[in-house]
Amino acid sequence: MKFKDFSLSGVRGVVEGLGDTFYTNDVSGHTALRSMHRPLSGEEHTYRQMVGRYLSMRRRELGLILTPRGKAGQGRLWEKSAS
Repeated sequence: MKFKDFSLSGVRGVVEGLGDTFYTNDVSGHTALRSMHRPLSGEEHTYRQMVGRYLSMRRRELGLILTPRGKAGQGRLWEKSAS
């Protein structure tokens, strides 16, 4: 899987359906995102990391703020920007 395989509109749809704050794994584990991207078996950790990196790369387009907080096993904490 490569970054070009991610659908910005698909990721945006998932993010819009989440609360004002959420963890990376809330996105990577979302049923809709998994059905769009179907991570290969045995690559789960890499898939979750790629989702986090994709959120970071596209945070402006997605209206996200990366907080300095995270939670073991859940990834980084994200906030939706007010704008």
